[in-house]
Amino acid sequence: EYKKQDRCFVFTPEGAKRLCGVACEIRVFVGYATKPESLEAATYKAIWADECGQGDFLAESWSALQRRAGRFKARFFVTTTPYIIEGWFKALIDDYMAGRRLDGEIINFPTQANPAYSREELERLKKEYSKQEYELFVLGRFTRPAGSVFDCFTREDNVVEPFDIPKEWPRYLG
Repeated sequence: EYKKQDRCFVFTPEGAKRLCGVACEIRVFVGYATKPESLEAATYKAIWADECGQGDFLAESWSALQRRAGRFKARFFVTTTPYIIEGWFKALIDDYMAGRRLDGEIINFPTQANPAYSREELERLKKEYSKQEYELFVLGRFTRPAGSVFDCFTREDNVVEPFDIPKEWPRYLG
């Protein structure tokens, strides 16, 4: 049953047994990543964050989920396509890939791993999509567009801590 006022699906013990084999009450809350406050005032035992890679999924929403997960050490399940190649979500993935975070695992599930997805459609997408679109949306890989002026830019190599520019350095205006 969906309880609109609580934005919550409630499974009866019988429904839970059919769903997951255990007769218990299950509540599934629905929040909106465009509204971080919709994720507050709850204590989560598990979290499924869908489409974190989209621009509308705010970093503040991810922070709210982190705060609300603490009491029960909630496990996170994140599913997304890597839509945006910079930002908080890309930085999070980079941390996992570089071994700076060890509290989770990245599992790439490219479209062709889905046995129900048409091989003909995959070939059509490969022909119609740019290389970047194909890598992002079909292979599930972060990639930069070809010909990007800063295609080799990384925060680790190209960003320094802010500092006051010395007065004796030459200045140019244009």
